[in-house]
Order: sequence, then C-alpha cells, then structure tokens
Amino acid sequence: MRQFFFNLRGNSLLRFIDRYGFIPIIGLLGLFKSKRDIPQKIESIGIILLAAIGDSIVALAPLMDVAKKYPQAKITLFATKENAGVFELFPHDFTVEIVSLKNIFRTISIIRKGCFDVLVDCSQWVRISAILSFFSAARFTIGFNTAKQYRHFVYDDCVAHSNAIHEIDNYRNLVKAIGVDSISLPRAVINDEARQKIAAFKFSNYVVFHPWPSGYKGELKRWPEENWVELARYILGLGYTLIITGGRGDGAGTQELLAKINHERAMAFVGHILMETAAVLEKAKLLIVVNTGIMHLAAALNVPLVALHGPTNPKRWGPLGDKSAMLVPNSGQHGYLNLGFEYPRNVVDCMRYISAVEVEEAVARFLTH
Repeated sequence: MRQFFFNLRGNSLLRFIDRYGFIPIIGLLGLFKSKRDIPQKIESIGIILLAAIGDSIVALAPLMDVAKKYPQAKITLFATKENAGVFELFPHDFTVEIVSLKNIFRTISIIRKGCFDVLVDCSQWVRISAILSFFSAARFTIGFNTAKQYRHFVYDDCVAHSNAIHEIDNYRNLVKAIGVDSISLPRAVINDEARQKIAAFKFSNYVVFHPWPSGYKGELKRWPEENWVELARYILGLGYTLIITGGRGDGAGTQELLAKINHERAMAFVGHILMETAAVLEKAKLLIVVNTGIMHLAAALNVPLVALHGPTNPKRWGPLGDKSAMLVPNSGQHGYLNLGFEYPRNVVDCMRYISAVEVEEAVARFLTH
C-alpha cells in the first residue's frame, strides 16, 4: 500500500485508480462536509507534507513563517521517511511526526490525536492527504484547489493552486489564508558532524555535477552523457577537481560516467545521507545540476549553480535565490510540466537542445580561470 501511494505520479494505472477511485470518495465525503470558520484562537497547527525532497524544501520557508506568526502554538508536521531527511537541514519549531501510508487507519489515528485547531494540507494533487484531512478531527482544514484534480471538496477553506507562478508562491498563498504573510526563502544549516565527516575526504577547489534526475520519466530530464563528459573536461582543464554526487541508485551510472571522463581529479560521492551531501555542496565552487531536489538544496545553501531545465519550467520550479543561472533548450517542446506527470504524447528528448558550449559559457560566469 505504501508503495502504491509513492508511485502515483510515475504509474499511469495507479494515477487512474487515484483519480477514478478516490475522486468519487472525496465527492461523497464532501456531501457531508459542513464548512467552518477559522478559530479565533489558534493554539495547535497540524501540517501534512508528503512531498518529495525538492517540493519539501520549497514549502519549508512559508511553513516556518507559520511558526513565526503563531509562536505560542504547538505545530506538528506530518512527513514520511522519504522526505524526513530534509527537516534535519532546516532549523524549525515543529514536532516532526513520521507517518506511513502503509496503514492509513493508523495514520488517521495519529493525526486525530493532535486535536488541531488548524490543519494545513500542502499536497497539490494527490487525494489521500485530502482524505486524511477530512478524518483529522481538526477544527479547521485548508488545502489546495488544483484545477481538474477534484480534491478540494473536503476542506473548510481552499486556495487556488496556480501553474503561472513559482511553487513557493503557491505555498505562500496557502499559508496566507491563515493570516501568514510569507516572504522568506529556504535556508539550510549543516551540522558539525556532517562537516567533520566531509573534512576527512580532503576535497578542495572542486565543482560538483549532479546529473541524476528523479521522478516520473526522469530519463527525459537527463542531459546527454557525452555533454557531461565534454563539460567535465572543460572544468578539469581549468584546474578544478570534479565531484559527481548521486543517490543510492546512481552508483553504476556515476561509475560509467567517471570511466568516460577518465581523470584522476574526477571522483564520486554517491549514496550518502542528505546532510552529508549538503556538506559537500556547501564548499563547492559551483554545482551543475538538472532539475531535482539537490538543485533546491544547493539554492537553500546559497551555493552558486547552473541548472539545466527541459520538461520543467524554471519559472515554476527553478532554484530560489540570486546565485543561479538557468538554461532551457533552444528548440523542441519544453517547460510543460506542472504537477510532474503532464508529458505530451510522442514526447521527444528536449534536453539535447542544451549544448555543452552554452553550459560552459554559463559556468565561466561563476568560475575564475
């Protein structure tokens, strides 16, 4: 069951079940929903944040502004083990409760124990969190009304989710509905233990590549391997060390890429926990990355970066901050993803229309020769 929900975006059958199975349930529950006003006094707030790493990082700044607005309130954030590592990087005043969707009834029971005055559901389209909200026993619930997703009927209040603004502004609009004016950006903090572990590697004067996108049809977010090899030779030729980062499943691909680069100053840092990867990013001269959670982490660390976007629109999902260059294809259909699964029929690989020369020119703006 747990894998069912976490594979929703990437599996057309499961999305079909989620849509045509859960929408009728939400519609039925909505018939029994009496809309309530927000409590005058807010002493406890629940937050449902089941998103992937990148979305979770983007959401955190507005959510931390909730804690600033309501300093006396007890705030509990419900997350999963898939995004739990994010919260170690961002100082917060939340109690983080890890829940598993393997047992929905137990998760509902855990949320109900909070007896929250307000429950904020940060999910943009998945219906299970709307169902959790309905059964939460909170005095007031709020979530997104996302076009054509039909999940908003069970909330006391809902906020329009827009595909015309950056996602952080959608989260800001969500918390504004409970009186929070958010302007903060995500800012990550690395602990001393991670810094000490990374110091033992004795990395110095280095640039980081993160070539590995995640999510549904991640292969269409990849930049061609031969371009990474060409860019690596350019970086190494400037005298920098090259470190390639990746997750646990990226080891084989990283070793293949390193074999083609074939240089003693090119090495891997793959399969480590998020905090340790952040400690590597923190000291990097530059990160070159496709659109993925590591891009948002680097921006939250104020690390200079060059981000390569294809299916994703940087105006919707680009890095937050002023130390980034964003490149998009100069041909082909691109920038069409909104919620992460809206790939056109007969979609072509648009990432090949970002040339290595274009990236080298962007890199040159950050690196000294």
